[in-house]
Amino acid sequence: MASVPRWLRKILLCSMLALTPGAPVWACAICAPSAAEQTLTQRLYRAEAVAIARVLPKAGEFERLVTIRGGADTAARLNAVGAQLPDSGTVLLAYSGGTWNALGAMPVERAPWLDRLIALRRPADANPTAADANWPARFAYFLPDLENPVPLVAQAAYDELASAPYGAMRAASSAFNARALEKWLERGELEARHPLYALMLGFVAQELQVQALQQRLLNTSARSSMPTVSALLAAVIEARGPAGMAWVQAHYLENAQRSDAEVQAALLAVRVHAGASGRLSRDQAIAVARSYIAANPQRAGFVASDLGDWGAWDLVAEFERLMDTEQPQVFASRYAMVLYLLRSPRPEARAALERLRARGRL
Repeated sequence: MASVPRWLRKILLCSMLALTPGAPVWACAICAPSAAEQTLTQRLYRAEAVAIARVLPKAGEFERLVTIRGGADTAARLNAVGAQLPDSGTVLLAYSGGTWNALGAMPVERAPWLDRLIALRRPADANPTAADANWPARFAYFLPDLENPVPLVAQAAYDELASAPYGAMRAASSAFNARALEKWLERGELEARHPLYALMLGFVAQELQVQALQQRLLNTSARSSMPTVSALLAAVIEARGPAGMAWVQAHYLENAQRSDAEVQAALLAVRVHAGASGRLSRDQAIAVARSYIAANPQRAGFVASDLGDWGAWDLVAEFERLMDTEQPQVFASRYAMVLYLLRSPRPEARAALERLRARGRL
């Protein structure tokens, strides 16, 4: 940071921390698990041994039935720990650091499925190209097990598909069941999984289903989880293309009554669709961002990071004008505009920052 003036360093660091994304770069930003390394697949891949065992009468004791991974020469009777050890049946056990951990109920018949699950493991540092190459096989493998009656199986299927890039979802969408997705979206106990199911429904929704999604948004977005709102908005754009984008603009991006969270959810939907895998070209996404800035001057910076990512560096004068005023600005928006000016390769951006500092605007 030697070339950055000292007075800007604190602003830069705060802005970078505030805008650091939480999802892996190869995943769809809306529904990727926040702790991808804690999925069942990753836990099993890291385990020294994996087995299915029968619960014995003595609490914490199990009889090994099938060895999925690791040597089979250890004792047939195992002692295991777990947050909720079942009283009977068969369970999945993973051995790490000298301890067997009971992960949950698992039928013996699922042993081949578990073996393949570990083999399909996706490296945490996979680059998008390598990850994309394996997604058709992953969708074919996990799609049938969404909402499987075995909770561990259903969760594993969800976690793996929720990590898919949006383009991989599109490629697999011919196999999506619109009615099943619609039913799952109606179940409140599945709320944590609604973002993925909403995105998937966008690819295959019929007109009445799209209308239902829009009505749901209008009725509930203010009190719904923002990942779900963002996914529903992305589904509307996917299903209706330009008409869907116009609807999102009218009801969210250019509606001053929407909360900051709702606006940011809509902008995330636009971000997912911007580029080759979505319904918007980069130029179209930039045009949406410009319209948003005109309608939301107090929150204009919410699109600053995206504009920079899309190479739209001609907003220097506009952002300087918005910051060089007494008009209130949302704090996060203002700092995002500062970061945009810092990132800009154009010399006029640094000059704008110096003028804003001289006028006491920073």
